[in-house]
Amino acid sequence: MGNPFFCEYVKAHALSVVQAAKSKMDVPSSRQLFGYRVHGLQLGASFQLSKLKPLSRVPSANSLDAVIRRGESLQAPEAGDKTTIDTLESSIRIRSQFGTVEVSPHRVVLFPAPRRSHDELFTIYSVYIAGFLLYYRDYLTLHASAVEVDGSTIAFIGHKGMGKSSTASYFYGQGHRILSDDMIACRPTTGTSGLQVAPGFPWMKLNADALRFSLNQNGANLDRPVPTSDKRMVSVNGQQPESARPLTHIYMLGYHEKDDVRIESTKQKQACLHLLANSYARRFLRPESSGPRHLSQCVALSKEIYISALLRPREDIGALASVYDLVCRDVHSRNAGDSQFGKSAFSLKT
Repeated sequence: MGNPFFCEYVKAHALSVVQAAKSKMDVPSSRQLFGYRVHGLQLGASFQLSKLKPLSRVPSANSLDAVIRRGESLQAPEAGDKTTIDTLESSIRIRSQFGTVEVSPHRVVLFPAPRRSHDELFTIYSVYIAGFLLYYRDYLTLHASAVEVDGSTIAFIGHKGMGKSSTASYFYGQGHRILSDDMIACRPTTGTSGLQVAPGFPWMKLNADALRFSLNQNGANLDRPVPTSDKRMVSVNGQQPESARPLTHIYMLGYHEKDDVRIESTKQKQACLHLLANSYARRFLRPESSGPRHLSQCVALSKEIYISALLRPREDIGALASVYDLVCRDVHSRNAGDSQFGKSAFSLKT
């Protein structure tokens, strides 16, 4: 009989060789990938993503946060009209009529439905994918749109339909650069100074009113973000900051019945609750998964930057001009050290 310890060693060595081979098969070399950077993430893709600008130099495989791969095309969708997100131990599975996406901390696999492409499926669920990858890396992700004003990032947060993208589009139409539409990510901790927000996906998703009023476009020749959506995608490729910018202001969007646009100060508790309610991770987290870390990040953020309520008349797209003027005055005043806007409500007639 052979030495049992030697036999176990041979078995273990053989297993390690197999696992290493599988790992090499699972993560292609950087020469086989297209490289992208979005929300501060370094991504590699085994195929070209048409709406993203590839990096001139692909990062090494070891420095990639995640690799995006093609899965087999489905014979039929695994879900109906509504998007379903299955939350697993350390991954999520997104299922809809457009296909299935499996997202784990270091890998994204796309399984398109019939007549859908891998590239199209990625675009549809790009923000969901980035949201999970960022959350796994201890980022706080917020349902927000962000623009650059005076070299700093200001963000507009709010529930669906509150006008985040429309508000950001007006700033973009006035010459400001877009940091991100639909989601921002940062890493706030107690005692944080200089919070940074990295550029997100290079597009905005706008309805017909925002296209017409902010950008003087009708959108007829623009792609839809989702085949069933009424919105259109506006590319901002090459028109974003090249690197992260400090986050200095957050405006909580809301409507009121008055005929003016108004900025109102908020108490820290109210601001923290609003941040929690607009966390992007809530879309795929289990209730027990949010935990104290998620709460502590919102508390830290509410302490570190200016968070105000920004109210405007309901269903009045023309009020965006007044929103722009008022917000710019607020940002300029705070950057100059004038805190008058934080002490009381400040309004501007529409």
